Formats: sequence, C-alpha cells, structure tokens
Amino acid sequence: MPHFGELRFEYEGHLITGIPVLLVLKAFPKSCAEEADRLVEPLITRVDKCSNSELDRLRPQLTRCVDWNNIKDYVDTPDYLLDEMGEAWSSESGNADRIHVRLIQREEPHVIYRYLSNDIDKLTGLLSAGVLRMSNPAEFNAPFDCNYSGAVSEAMERASIGVCCFSRIWNSVLMFSHYASEHRGICVGFRVEGLTETLRMLKGNGGGAVRPVWYMKKTPPWNTQDEPALCATTKDAIWSYEDEYRFIITNGVGQARLDTSTIESITFGCKADECLVEGVRQITKGLPNKQYFKACREDGGYGITRKPLGKCNG
Repeated sequence: MPHFGELRFEYEGHLITGIPVLLVLKAFPKSCAEEADRLVEPLITRVDKCSNSELDRLRPQLTRCVDWNNIKDYVDTPDYLLDEMGEAWSSESGNADRIHVRLIQREEPHVIYRYLSNDIDKLTGLLSAGVLRMSNPAEFNAPFDCNYSGAVSEAMERASIGVCCFSRIWNSVLMFSHYASEHRGICVGFRVEGLTETLRMLKGNGGGAVRPVWYMKKTPPWNTQDEPALCATTKDAIWSYEDEYRFIITNGVGQARLDTSTIESITFGCKADECLVEGVRQITKGLPNKQYFKACREDGGYGITRKPLGKCNG
C-alpha cells in the first residue's frame, strides 16, 4: 500500500484527526510557491523513503507558510478544540497546552474489512470466485460522495473509476446494521497485501490503489491535475465512524477478480443463523488460513466483540 504524508493532531497523546499533506500544500500562498514546490518531493513523491522523524522536521516549513484559518474549516474536530489546535499549528514546536501536531507517514492496516449481506447467492461470487463488485461513485448511498462540480467530475467520469469500499474495523455496530443485513450478515477480512497484488495482476486498467478515506467538513480544493483516486477518497466528516478504505481501479467499473487466499477471516453477525454459517463454511472450506468468528455483545456494554465460531454464547 502506498504511504501517505499526514498532519496529525493529538490531544494528550490521543489522535483527534489527521489531514493529508496535499491539502496543506494547496493552501500555500503564491508568495511561498517555490517552497511548496520544494516540499512536493519529500512529502508526496518519496514520502515512503522518509522516517517519521525526518518528516516531522519538515512540519514547520508547512505550517509557517499556511494560515490556520485557511485549514480549520476542513478539519473534522469539535469546535471547542480549534483555537488550541491553531496554537499548536502556529508554534514552531508544534505544541500547545494539550495538543500536539506532527507530520508523519500514515500507518496503514494489514487487514481491511467488508461488511456484506446474508444473501448466500451474492456471497458465493466473492467467497468462491473472488469477484468484487466495483461501483461507479455515482451509485454511492451518500449523494455528495465524489460529487464535485464541473471539470473534476467530468475528469472522474472519463477515468471510469471503479470503487469497492472497506473499513479498517470489523466491530462497528452501525455498519453491521447498515451493510450486513442488520447483524444477520458477515464481515470479511482481506489482507491488504493481497489486494495490492491484485492491482498488479489486473490487465487492461489504467492503474489503481488501496487508499484511506479522508473525512472533512468542507469539500477540498482538488482539481483535474490531482489523481482521480484522491478525488474519490475524500468524504463528509459525518461518515468518519466508518473508518473507510477504498480499493480503486481506473477504467474499472464492473467487476474485479482477486485471489480468494486474500481472505483472512469471516465474522458472522450476532444474529446470523445456522443456515448462513453452514453455507458460508461450505463455500470457503478450501480457502487457506482463514478464521471464522461470531460477533457477540460486549460484556456490560453496547459494543460487540467476537469469539472463534462455536465459542460465543448469546
């Protein structure tokens, strides 16, 4: 998976939010254009060659040139933290009283998850043949997702981007409700390395990526010079609970086929019936190294945990 430069805000050591470096570079005033151009190589082109300490030494060059007021409207964070975040932004050290801003490589997961319904016929195509449905962003349930105006939307349409949506997390009560037949479906874990290998093996497409979604309060100023994958991975902050990743293929609307050994785990919803469990186990019995789990209610709480199949009571 590619690496991403991220400006990360932490509150007493805990992540508040992060923003992509490219958003900050685009906010550079014209008077600092040369400095912005010098930062493109270390922060975009070869960010994966830099350690986090090397990257963080470049942070003051980003933040001293860009007014916090030109960034804060995009940031997904409670309003009461904005002033202190602005203090950290303007500080040479990146520190305020309780908030610290750092420039790092975004840490990416080894496994990402897809929530699916309990329709056994639809599950068979993915679990037995590795068929992924690559959607046109115009079909997304969020009406303004990937919905840019003018030339950007036209460029995305020409690129014929196909998108398949995943999440970093397997234990979302909301996503089991929304996407997995109200907890009667499943959540499938995929090895990111396998998805990346699928991109290398695909023929006839114009490229692709596995990318994190950036959540913002305001539509970012992407333009037709920015890659389509970036335009397809920025979303309204109200969706941040999904912690989404997207498998994106240019000229890829329709279907993509992956090696089913990419499947790492299958977690059945807490309301999944035995018919679904046995059907899925039969379909996937030939898959190597997969694990089966059943979602369960968290002890004393409203969340969910999971246990190996057969060891979850109620």
